[in-house]
Amino acid sequence: MSNFRISPNLPPETMLWRYMSLDKFIDLLSTGELYFTPVSSYINSDPFEGLLPKVAQDAMAGIFKNSVDDFNETIKPLEEMINASQGPNQENARRDLELLRERISTHLPMMEKTYFAIMKSVTVSCWHKNETESEGMWRLYSDLNKGIAIQTNVARLIEAITADNYIVISEVKYLDYLDPTLTPQDCIVNGNFGPYLKRLSFAHENEVRMTISPPFDHKNIDSHKPSGVRIKIDPLKLIEKIYISPYVSQPFPNAVNSVAEKFGLDKKIIVTSKLLQVDESLLSLY
Repeated sequence: MSNFRISPNLPPETMLWRYMSLDKFIDLLSTGELYFTPVSSYINSDPFEGLLPKVAQDAMAGIFKNSVDDFNETIKPLEEMINASQGPNQENARRDLELLRERISTHLPMMEKTYFAIMKSVTVSCWHKNETESEGMWRLYSDLNKGIAIQTNVARLIEAITADNYIVISEVKYLDYLDPTLTPQDCIVNGNFGPYLKRLSFAHENEVRMTISPPFDHKNIDSHKPSGVRIKIDPLKLIEKIYISPYVSQPFPNAVNSVAEKFGLDKKIIVTSKLLQVDESLLSLY
């Protein structure tokens, strides 16, 4: 079973939604797998994915630089010892020391490259936290307004996952990345920097993320390409209700019902959204 680290701000009953097209819904049911997307795949919708506010990146850079400075301090006694020594091996020792310094000089650029590669390789499964449907989410994540929404909660989501992965579940924090008053502490979400930070422009998504950090081959950084992760999940445990988009007409609802029946889902959990239907009690005064 997976190991989870769950935000203290997400109690088990927290309601979550996943808006999706019908083909992604069928993929979930037919494979019994949940796809985690590498954040690099979101470059077109949000090129800031995998990046941190400048103040946080400066803090990370400081940590990297301090490690190099500490190493340079460590080899100073070695340099003094070589300079003070006499003998035929002194010149060889100096060459070895110079080679070591050259390697150290390339350490920071390599750490920078590795840092960004790791940040872009984290995989995410994105959910919307809300007690009700969201008109905006229907428009954003349906396929030409043809879509469904899975309603679940944190407890059901955790119970449904049967894969052996370490998964972090946290709400996303929305910030103005260019705010000059930000501090590194402002950029920490439940003990982590990204990928739980997004710009204020995306606050309407009210996102909860599950993340998996895949194994990373540091020796082949130049050829590394981020890839997604599929994990096993039980759709019957996951899904509490299935909402059909308020923008569709037949035969789409019939198609959703047929798909649900094929994969053993109870039709009673299928709800046709009434988001655009006016309650009759509001149409008269008497």
